[in-house]
Amino acid sequence: MELKIYNPQADGFLKAIDWNFEELKEEITKKSSDYLNLVYSDDQIKDAKQDRANLRKLVTALENKRKEIKKEIMVPYDDFASKEKELVEIINGAIENIDTQVKGYEEGKRQEKLTKVKEIYKECIGDLGRTVPFDKIFKESWLNVSTTLKSIKEEIITIREKIDGDLKIINAENSPYVYEMKEEYLKDFDLMAAMAKKQQLEDTAKKKALYEEQKMKEAEERERQR
Repeated sequence: MELKIYNPQADGFLKAIDWNFEELKEEITKKSSDYLNLVYSDDQIKDAKQDRANLRKLVTALENKRKEIKKEIMVPYDDFASKEKELVEIINGAIENIDTQVKGYEEGKRQEKLTKVKEIYKECIGDLGRTVPFDKIFKESWLNVSTTLKSIKEEIITIREKIDGDLKIINAENSPYVYEMKEEYLKDFDLMAAMAKKQQLEDTAKKKALYEEQKMKEAEERERQR
């Protein structure tokens, strides 16, 4: 299946438009040079307007001829382009049919793999299943053909061990804010964020205690004065 151009042949396409460019260029350059150096007096403004009108007419004539030539040249191209697009639409119809089937097959394989990944998750996550839901650690890249089930299993085990270790660290904290630390940690499994939360709550508690102490002193002072 091959597109063949019968007419014109490779050496038959229009290579250049033959016209009196150099002749016109020389004449127009000379005439324009005269106008560029010309200074009109107040009495010659009428002549200036006429010269401007004549030059604009020349520009219009040149532009109209350019558009006319372009239109003539584009006639065979536009016809070819229209027919070529018609062929492309026919081919794209076939491509779309095949593409739909290919995507359907690939999506089916992804769903099969997703089921296997969920099974691996249940096998590896252990007691952390309720704390670490599947959707929280799932990665779309796991469903790629190039990602093996073995590597997914290893990654889930690594995630489990990290989270398990981090929770042990949090539980070992001698702090009244362990619950809040866990809540913060389970958002993104970020131990540093959990520690920062603890620091924030402790700072807030200190400020609150100082504030309440100050208010109590003020109340006692008012009472003493009474």
